[in-house]
Amino acid sequence: MIRVYISQKREIKVGDKVAGRHGNKGIISKILPRQDMPYLQDGRPVDMVFNPLGVHSRMNVGQLFECSLGLAGSLLDRHYRIAPFDERYEQEASRKLVFSELYQAIGTTTIGGTIPKPEDALESFRLLVRELRSLALELNHFLVSEKNFQINRKEA
Repeated sequence: MIRVYISQKREIKVGDKVAGRHGNKGIISKILPRQDMPYLQDGRPVDMVFNPLGVHSRMNVGQLFECSLGLAGSLLDRHYRIAPFDERYEQEASRKLVFSELYQAIGTTTIGGTIPKPEDALESFRLLVRELRSLALELNHFLVSEKNFQINRKEA
């Protein structure tokens, strides 16, 4: 079996659609310079801001687990690679992993203090987001070009 991966690097722009692995998706509505973005208590700016209503209204429990694991990973300086549908190995495997990592992160020094219990953890998380390729602009450009081509062909 031969696998070929094709990647195209593109700058994100207003109107592009982004999506996570849990069905959460949205459209880029505004792009700000880094200095104008909201920032964390330690001064680091955030990369992207989501509407929090998109989590519970769509029952994206997996998104909460991913965010919590991202928080624990950033506090413990660890990276995780999780297979999808890991519940097939054990009931509530995701939940057990997330809680065990969060409890290991208790007492970790963060921004001049410590986290005494998980409920007091920072309210910023890491979440994997991918760009969905929106072809609307490219299709519109193609249709306009095709229309102009047909007009020019008829005139000739």
